Amino acid sequence: MKGAISSLLASALVLSFGVRAAQADKPKKVIIEQFSGTGAEQFKRLVAGAVAKQGIEVVTDKKRAATEADLGLLQVSDNYPAVAKELGVGAFIDGTVTGSKHLTARLKVKGPDGASLGSASWTGASAKKLLNSIDDTVAKKLASILSGGAAKEEAPVAAAAAKEEAVAEEAPKARKKKAADDEEKPAKSKEEDATVSASASTDSEEPSGPPSPYARFDLAAGAHVYGRNFSYNKSLQGGQQAYKLPAVPAPTIQADVFFTKNIGLTGSFEYSVALISEDKGGFRYTTSSMGYSIGAKYRHFFGTTELLGSVAYSGYNFKITPEAGDKTPPQVAAVDYKQVKIGAGLRIPVSDKFAVIGGGNYLHLLSMGELRDVYFPFATGRGGEGYAGVAFGLPWASGLEGRLTGDFRRYVFSMNSDKMDTRQAGGAVDQYLGANILFAFRK
Repeated sequence: MKGAISSLLASALVLSFGVRAAQADKPKKVIIEQFSGTGAEQFKRLVAGAVAKQGIEVVTDKKRAATEADLGLLQVSDNYPAVAKELGVGAFIDGTVTGSKHLTARLKVKGPDGASLGSASWTGASAKKLLNSIDDTVAKKLASILSGGAAKEEAPVAAAAAKEEAVAEEAPKARKKKAADDEEKPAKSKEEDATVSASASTDSEEPSGPPSPYARFDLAAGAHVYGRNFSYNKSLQGGQQAYKLPAVPAPTIQADVFFTKNIGLTGSFEYSVALISEDKGGFRYTTSSMGYSIGAKYRHFFGTTELLGSVAYSGYNFKITPEAGDKTPPQVAAVDYKQVKIGAGLRIPVSDKFAVIGGGNYLHLLSMGELRDVYFPFATGRGGEGYAGVAFGLPWASGLEGRLTGDFRRYVFSMNSDKMDTRQAGGAVDQYLGANILFAFRK
């Protein structure tokens, strides 16, 4: 009997120690990172409420953003230890909702070093049912993960061992084995149940949290397929010719590099290959076309939506080269636009794998090339461009996506011709219509 009492006292001490250890291990402050997908904001609010109920402070988004700026980070995931040290944070929490007809919500908790502490998941046939399911159990699951699920299991196991010892002293050896078996099975069941409900194992096969929307680097390459239509209004004198180009491909590359969360550089380049022009008489001419831009870009976030502003210096030329000694070369003015691009753009994530993109630029012309230098010396003009399309995640690598966009660019000119000029026209329009097929890496 003395042995049984001693064992029970020992188990009580172990249980008390286990509870204290769990409380000590529980973080005092956490950061809730980006949540994405259907109902992400409601999911995030439920998690924040569950954390607050446990007496744990949630770092505000404003304070987190200020710390990112102070440490020169785009997001906390760039350097978890530095953020944890700066703010005294013990855990980082992020989440994502995937699926369309049947939704799955996943929550991941990381420690101050960025290592996984555990994860949890829920499913629902609709957003409402999913959120109800989360609301029912998120507090319990988070408590298990944040308190260190293993510590919670240690006390029941010790109590079971003590109980076995008491039974052993008061019963024959044959009954001792049966009692041990009976006690061992519930303990195992509890362990399995805890693993299912909290998924606190660091070896969990669930995917990690959502990719950060704060991409530091964005590189896209592919083909710009476009056509051109240059036409005059009231072409009165000089024999200048209009020009029409059917769809042709131009390899293109685009890049954005952000040095902070908001400020970066942008650039692009494209060059048309194997381009040949042909006049009505069947004569063919070598034709070249090239475009480039380099500038600065600013972005602002509204949740996961990106609002972009940019200023860039840009060049674009299009030229038909007649053969040497050609006595009747085409009278198509070469253009060599040097311009300042001022514009804005949007990237709106619809899900973690799909986004709508679009934007436009005003084109302030600094020079026009041969169109003004040779053909119409008093010409003035301006331009604009726009694009819209979609971006979608590709399964082959993290951060890889495809982009399909349509684009439109148009220049309008007033020739300001005088009656004494060799060439006379009222105005002109230079118009480009195209599509971009790109593969992009965004990280």
